[in-house]
Amino acid sequence: MTEDEVCMHKVFNSLYRANHLAKKRLRLYTLNDLETYILIDIAFMEEVTQKSLCNRLRAPKTTINNSIMNLKEKKLVELIPSKDDKRKKILVLTEEGKAKTEKILLALDESNQRIFDYMGYDNVEALRRSLSLFIEAISKEIILMKN
Repeated sequence: MTEDEVCMHKVFNSLYRANHLAKKRLRLYTLNDLETYILIDIAFMEEVTQKSLCNRLRAPKTTINNSIMNLKEKKLVELIPSKDDKRKKILVLTEEGKAKTEKILLALDESNQRIFDYMGYDNVEALRRSLSLFIEAISKEIILMKN
């Protein structure tokens, strides 16, 4: 392996570990990471549907549906008919779901602040810019590989 290849391997390895830790952090709230993302989306977005979650989270319909059913079973969300189209079901937080989401968001905000304080503004901003560039490069590479 060349030095460049080793370096890229280390980058992908670091991203994998960071993703694993981010998911692990979300699981501390007795939900899996996808269920946590769904609760947060419902809290901040209007007219959240299963389809909009599939598109936004880039997850298969069955995976999203299973998470929604788990959240319903835990009495954190409910499905209500849309005002515009009664066939379309909108996800809303129950009172218990609102309380759980508020608790999660508060804990995440505090955790994010500690991470930010540890890293500092310059490092956080450099990481954000680097990740944006990296995502753009991967996207271009995928297009090239498909052709």
